[in-house]
Parts: sequence; structure tokens; C-alpha cells
Amino acid sequence: MTTIAFDTPGQYAQALVAGTVGGLVPITVAAAILGVNRTRLMTKAKDGALTLIEIGHAEKTVRGVTPESLTALAKARREKHERLEAVTPETLRRQIETGLLANGFAENGKCLEYGAGIMKPLGLDHRRTQDRERIGTALEALSEVSWNDPDCAALLSAVVVNKSGKNKGRPSESFWDLAEKTTGRKLRTKSRREAFWKEQIAQLQLYIGKLA
Repeated sequence: MTTIAFDTPGQYAQALVAGTVGGLVPITVAAAILGVNRTRLMTKAKDGALTLIEIGHAEKTVRGVTPESLTALAKARREKHERLEAVTPETLRRQIETGLLANGFAENGKCLEYGAGIMKPLGLDHRRTQDRERIGTALEALSEVSWNDPDCAALLSAVVVNKSGKNKGRPSESFWDLAEKTTGRKLRTKSRREAFWKEQIAQLQLYIGKLA
């Protein structure tokens, strides 16, 4: 946490006149601007996203944040929101198709890793819950569209695979719930899942080959 502390209002006034510190936005006002509560705001301050100003006054301490740090955080939050809003089934489809074409998927069947191949190019972070939820929603909508698209006739989400773990090189567990929901097929056994996935990859290779 970055904190600029003053023992008295006079000390703060001197620093303000000297230009060594800017103004102060009260905690409650800063929280309202960001649309968070006081507790959440203080958490962001502890994380280093905001710079606190503390001014000793009588028997209490007046707290606020610097306008510069508040403006920077508000801008970052706005840009993040815009990135999330930009992730739609249409933009995700373009990203997947572009990535598959670049990978030579039609010939070698090389899929796209969930993080590096899908989320990162869209400006998202697989470590953030909100980002993962956005991608999940978009993948679900895209799969329904691509399954019912006569030119594709497959689940485009089948090419999104894990980088590591027990499902390394294969779709995540959530893919199978999506596949059953979208196709109406029962895919409870390992053999059925493997057969279905290979079927999807083969169909998608044909589809991407036509786009090349």
C-alpha cells in the first residue's frame, strides 16, 4: 500500500501549495466513483491500485485517495469492461478461426490452448474469474451457432483445449456438459467422449480447410 501521511492539515496544505502532492478525493466519494463499497476500495488501496492520503486532524485521521491514482484505476476498470464487452460469439469465432488457420489446423489438427490461444489474444486473463465466465458464456453461445451452421456443423469449442492437467490437450470437463446440452447426445463414458471429440475435430478440419 502506498500512503502519503501528514500529521496536520497544515502540513498537507504546505505540500499542496508546493506541488509535492495533489488534491484529495474522500474515501466515500472515490468509492462512489468506482461503484464499490468502502471495504472494497481499501482492498484496492492495499493492492497498490490506489494511493492513500492520510491527514491527522484533532483526534481522528482524515483519509482520501489521490486524484491521479483514482483516475488511473477508473480508466483501467473502464478498459477492462470494454474488453469484456468486446468478447461476443462473433468476435470469439473470428479469433478461433484465425488461430486455427494460423496453426495449419486443417492439415495437422493442432488445437488452441484455452489461455494463450483464446483468452490472451482477446485481452483477457485466464486467472480472473470474470474473464473466464465471459469466455465460457461466449463459447456456449458460439457452440450452438456453429453446431446449427450447415457450413460448420460442429462445436467450435471442441478445439479449445487445456495446456496442462489431467485434460492436457483435450477440452475441459465443462465442454462435455455443453456438448450434451447442445447436441442432445449422451457422452458419459470416456470412450464416447473420445469418439465424439475426434468426430468434431475431423469435421472442423474440413470446415477450416474450406476457409483457407
